[in-house]
Amino acid sequence: MTAPEQPSAPEPGVLSATADCTRLLPSFLARESVTILLASPLTGGIYTMGVLEGGGVLFLGAELAGASAVLATPHGALWVAAANSLLHFDNFTRTAGYRGRAEALYAPSSEFFTAALGVSDLVWTPPSTVTLASRKLSRIGTARPGLSLDVTWSPPNAGKLAPEDHCGLSGLAISEGRPSVASVFGLSPSREGWRDGFTYGGKIIDLASNEVVAKGLCLPRTPRWGADALYALNSGTAELVRVDLATGRFEPVCSFIGHPTALTLHGHTAVVAFSSQPEPGLPHPPPAERTFESKKIRPKDGLALVDLRSGDIFDHAIFSPPLDFSSVALIPGCKSAIALAATNPNFNNLFRVKTA
Repeated sequence: MTAPEQPSAPEPGVLSATADCTRLLPSFLARESVTILLASPLTGGIYTMGVLEGGGVLFLGAELAGASAVLATPHGALWVAAANSLLHFDNFTRTAGYRGRAEALYAPSSEFFTAALGVSDLVWTPPSTVTLASRKLSRIGTARPGLSLDVTWSPPNAGKLAPEDHCGLSGLAISEGRPSVASVFGLSPSREGWRDGFTYGGKIIDLASNEVVAKGLCLPRTPRWGADALYALNSGTAELVRVDLATGRFEPVCSFIGHPTALTLHGHTAVVAFSSQPEPGLPHPPPAERTFESKKIRPKDGLALVDLRSGDIFDHAIFSPPLDFSSVALIPGCKSAIALAATNPNFNNLFRVKTA
């Protein structure tokens, strides 16, 4: 196992945690030149995991209240959904003269206030639009000046537009540059109505036709298109599944030792965050809890790398204390990056000035 580097004494705005990693994870990050970016509503922050030149893993968090979803754009910028806003993070490495352990330094450069949308997913819509899934409003849309949300999609039988979490809207996927499908825990016009039949009420919905293209899932999350198929997390059964939209069938790719909560794809690799705790507030435990009990598995809080071709989990990290990550993304083009919170005193020294 590889022990990540930790600061000797956390600075203001810095969140510390421990990640016990297998040795393949640093190799993956170095080989693919990516940094893992995660959001934790539980701790109120975003975390980066990268590999240093000496081979050690750098794992640090930045304080950001209500952080629920993260996005890394192809242009090297980051977007983070927080409690009542969207924050845009820029790479300050060159302009701020950063000389630190990581290859890149990210810090917030602008903030767009949206009210408390309860954002469950963020995706990049070319050329320059961020599309988000608002679980609280049960709508998909974009952020616009003067609006909390410019709605582009409403689920069937959505009910009135109100902050009532009707359907457990848990993710959306992009295909050919446009939002294509969404995942929901169930369909209902009433406040948290999805909870009543959540065990087999999960669905994948085609956004263009508004038709259900896959059903019978349990708490599906973060659908993502791979090279060969659509993938999603069937969180209630602790599985990554491959979805055939032509037939509506889904098949397990692999299972986890925790409740999967976030997914991103990189080539033939799936990066999956999983939690020791199931979705809160359920009327009864999901099927995964019975599976863990029968197999004498104590659910863990961690991260897994999955080979989509074989279904093998070839690498993992276990987090302590539990972080309950809700979103994961990969920052391209750098093997290690640090995110700096605006509450960190060092943020006040990040000057970017254009002179005459």
